[in-house]
Amino acid sequence: MANKQIIFVVETNDKRRTDDIYIKKLINYYYDLSDNDITYQFVHMGGKGNFKNKSVATKINNYKKENLKGQNIIVYCFDTDRIDKDFESVTFLEDAQKFCKVNGYEFVWFCYEIENVFLGITVSDENKFKEAISYQKKENVIDDKIIKNMSVTDGKQKSNNKSNIILILNKYFKRKAHK
Repeated sequence: MANKQIIFVVETNDKRRTDDIYIKKLINYYYDLSDNDITYQFVHMGGKGNFKNKSVATKINNYKKENLKGQNIIVYCFDTDRIDKDFESVTFLEDAQKFCKVNGYEFVWFCYEIENVFLGITVSDENKFKEAISYQKKENVIDDKIIKNMSVTDGKQKSNNKSNIILILNKYFKRKAHK
């Protein structure tokens, strides 16, 4: 069987890689990776406004070339920001979702930001790296409530601390048997 590769395209930059920390922890906690027929990579946009940039497309294509005989699944991940109050956030997210649909990419959203979903709090830009590292070191930080908050259908992007990431990941990863 050909190898499946998931390429997560995330807002963070190559230096900080904060989004990677949260997503990796979720995957390692919630999914059974023992089959080894699936791998995942990260492409860092360095800001969500760069999602259509040629440099992002080049990074995606480089990963796809490494897995020519396998299946490559592209998953764009976006913070909704203040979609409940800011018209620019609404139009940006609609544009990003349309871009993903046209290109056959998966679309993951985090309301308002990835930190709200995983930590339950808003984190200032200057503290995002520190909070991500702290989160990475903690044990048992993902519980049933967080999983439920990450299993929300599209159309609920205005609900703080919510995401659709579990719905997307369930398509590709086999869940672990949890107690």
